[in-house]
Amino acid sequence: MKININFPFDNERKEEIYMDIKTKYNFGELVYPISYKTEEIKVFHNCPLCKDKGLVMLNNQEYTCPECRGYTYHIEDGDIEWYVTKDQGKIGRIGVEFYASKYEGKYGNESTIKYMLDSTGIGSGTLWKEEDLFLSLEEAQAECEKRNIEIKNNNMKS
Repeated sequence: MKININFPFDNERKEEIYMDIKTKYNFGELVYPISYKTEEIKVFHNCPLCKDKGLVMLNNQEYTCPECRGYTYHIEDGDIEWYVTKDQGKIGRIGVEFYASKYEGKYGNESTIKYMLDSTGIGSGTLWKEEDLFLSLEEAQAECEKRNIEIKNNNMKS
């Protein structure tokens, strides 16, 4: 799909700007989105005073541990795994984000095209990146396998 956009002027150049935007998908096309999930890992602090219970006893009363303040662990991200979501749906909205050259790098490196699907809400639903949508379930599964292998290989190098 090709979208032509005419902006009345650019504040910096005071001239009209024309853009031709080519999208990978068209309105109404059925696509299969992929996403990732992250394993959460509890990392205990090994508090020497409360032994990671978060509480200490004083005069037969329990109090929040003054050493760890009751925070016995924190959550860290573990392994990432890509998967095909159950949200396959039809393209209902196509949006473009672009930045003036002076903002590139600060807010984004380049223009991005994002889609909304009828299955996840048009207007206030999930925004899907073009590279995370596929025309067939097989293509989506193959991309997940590829990304998961890349993650596994990168983890082995570290």
